[in-house]
Amino acid sequence: MPDMFVMPFRPAYDSNGRFAPGAQAWFTLSETNTPYPVFVDELLSEEQPNPLVADGLGKFPRSYLDPSVDYRCRVYVADAVVGIDDPLADHDYDPYVPSDMGATGPRGPSAIVIDPVVPTTTLAPGTPASASAAPMGAGVYRISLGIPQGAPGTSGALGDGVYGDITVSGTGTVLTVGAAKITLAKQANLAANSIIGNNTGSAATPIALTVAQVKTMLGGLGTAAALAEATVANYRQADADTVLTSDIAWSAAATVVLTPGTNVAVNMDLGFNFSLAMGGNYTLSNPTNTKDGQSGLIYIVQDGTGSRTLAYGTAWKFEGGVDPVLSTAANSVDVLQYQVRSSGFIVASLAKNFG
Repeated sequence: MPDMFVMPFRPAYDSNGRFAPGAQAWFTLSETNTPYPVFVDELLSEEQPNPLVADGLGKFPRSYLDPSVDYRCRVYVADAVVGIDDPLADHDYDPYVPSDMGATGPRGPSAIVIDPVVPTTTLAPGTPASASAAPMGAGVYRISLGIPQGAPGTSGALGDGVYGDITVSGTGTVLTVGAAKITLAKQANLAANSIIGNNTGSAATPIALTVAQVKTMLGGLGTAAALAEATVANYRQADADTVLTSDIAWSAAATVVLTPGTNVAVNMDLGFNFSLAMGGNYTLSNPTNTKDGQSGLIYIVQDGTGSRTLAYGTAWKFEGGVDPVLSTAANSVDVLQYQVRSSGFIVASLAKNFG
């Protein structure tokens, strides 16, 4: 006949001796980490979840064990990863022997049931907490608790004393949260895309700040554009105190059309990549607004006539000090590759005849 799962005490407690809501009991084969199920009914026809999860008072649901196997049972806190994190102290039972834990069968006399009515008594400050069990018959026990709460408050207020993270004083009128008690884990349900803070300019209760409020606060720290998103022009001009996004970077790389003429101006504040349609014999002037390290391409396209020539300003430096000659075929495309070493030294090379 299947044995009933019974903890050596009910309910589960954490390392501080407090109820362990949501505690997890993980069942495996003895001396292994191989999970093995426990069951909802004594016929072993329906498996319980494994790990088994306790309720808000640390009490596990009634479960039945397969008598044909030796179990190992480990109890963890609610947010632990079973099999990875350490179980609660003294909560690794291997083998788990039901008869040692107070269970002799599905309805055996040692399968203790706790009366849901739990009387409590307020004790004087400094008095240790107490608990007692009184048999009520038919295997039911009533637990009585003594809880030290300090002096009672007025008008139903909470009595002075220490309640975990909170200290009550002033006859129940002042609640003080202990130092370092507000952890990230306790700030549940924080509004999406928000940061806790105070944007009023004076002492105030913290609120969940929006992204816009955080940007405004950072802007007031001395760099008004600290979080301003860069525009295409900002990026091409190397403007300070802007944040570059990927879409702007790609937009800034778009090809900019140069104005044809006897002397072709190249303003490097206007782009990285350029194109020039040849309609005569031109000179590519020294670029303006260069930035050291700037690089890019200039597409040079012959017109339908072809054989147009291109001379270069003194800042354009080619291999061997020899200016290259354009492809002569009508509508041919050459590509001038460049990188700025300094305003008077533009390293360049010409790849020809892309058709």
